[in-house]
Amino acid sequence: MSILSVLFTSIYGLVKHGILSFKTNNILWHILRSLAITVTACANAFALRTLQLDEFYSIVFIAPFMLAVMAFLFLKEPLNKKQIYGIVAGFICVIYMVRPGQELFQVASLFVILGTFFYTINCLIMRILKDTCHTFIFPLYTSLSIGIFTLVYIILTPENQIPTEISNKNTLLFLLLGVTSSLGTAFLSIGFQKAPNLAVVAPFHYTQMIWGIITGYLLFGDLPGHVTLIGATGLIITGIYVLNHETKNSTNKSCSIPNKNT
Repeated sequence: MSILSVLFTSIYGLVKHGILSFKTNNILWHILRSLAITVTACANAFALRTLQLDEFYSIVFIAPFMLAVMAFLFLKEPLNKKQIYGIVAGFICVIYMVRPGQELFQVASLFVILGTFFYTINCLIMRILKDTCHTFIFPLYTSLSIGIFTLVYIILTPENQIPTEISNKNTLLFLLLGVTSSLGTAFLSIGFQKAPNLAVVAPFHYTQMIWGIITGYLLFGDLPGHVTLIGATGLIITGIYVLNHETKNSTNKSCSIPNKNT
């Protein structure tokens, strides 16, 4: 998957922008971001061995709230009362879904939270690096990092041999994963670079629940439980509330700007 993604992004970068577009003056930031997303990928892979997709995405929904708080603390981006209400409400929904003693509370859940934390770091670094490099650089470094880690892991753990026979279905899924992961990272970086602040973009994270339920059912026959549905619905409503508030604020600010032609 990583090899396919590297090839895809490299060819795009060469054709679209030329060889000089690969140069960057922020290599340290790119390395840190790549390491963060590698930890996220490893933590998620471990968690998905146990959790259903709908359960996984329900916990991942803590990301928008974590992102808004960290953007406020480290990037000094504004965080108003409505956003704080949304963050608190979302946290309550997550606690409802993963509360101790319930089905969703397990070690795998902690790995999802760990992965979400490093995913948030990845998003913050994307924000810091906005307008400093071409968009394709983000998925390129991500794929290189994950590919190198996977290669080292295979060398150090020879007992985990790569299967010699892969079904046509799995081959197709690997190809699809390589393309979609590159496109997803690229579009994500564009969104975080162009947004007025991260709290505005973060609620769109909730659309993953729709795709998680659909793909989980089509590929694995998984259906969400009532606890997951109730908690996820609460998170989606909270995200829409924050997004609607931000949209109104943006509209009001636009209308308050005087027209120079009048």
